[in-house]
Amino acid sequence: MQLKSSYQPRPVRFLGLAELDGWRLKVYGISAHRERPDAEFVAAAQRRAVELLPSPPVWSAVPEAGSDLSWDRYGVGFLIVHEGREGVFALVSWWVDETMLQHHVLFAPAQMPFKFASFSPTGIVACVWELAVLAFERDAWLDTVLASPSAPDLDAYLSRHLNADV
Repeated sequence: MQLKSSYQPRPVRFLGLAELDGWRLKVYGISAHRERPDAEFVAAAQRRAVELLPSPPVWSAVPEAGSDLSWDRYGVGFLIVHEGREGVFALVSWWVDETMLQHHVLFAPAQMPFKFASFSPTGIVACVWELAVLAFERDAWLDTVLASPSAPDLDAYLSRHLNADV
């Protein structure tokens, strides 16, 4: 195996909490070129994320025999905007059914960085830099919601952020 380039850490930065159509998403930025991805890429990714997020944000599913599978959702998740060498990736993720993460990957080529299209059908889930965010978010969800000693605390979950070079 021959690598195209050697691994270089990239900055993962918490960019803020976005409120999108009733959803509360932590927004992370990763860039191969600078400290943070271009703000216009982040805004475009947020606009596209709104199209993927189900409505209403909070939903308690009542299973019925023969119905489509539906999961409880809590109106919280995260968005990763990754300005890579190939273009801009946007990963939209939200928590469902207590222990699962609904996840969509979008991609916009470098020549058209605002034209996000679904990349999920490729089967790609995340790259090594994005996986650091997914691992962090898993641990934050576990600590503040699933294993919280008092009660699930969505505000505590939303207050935990990753800022690191990974």
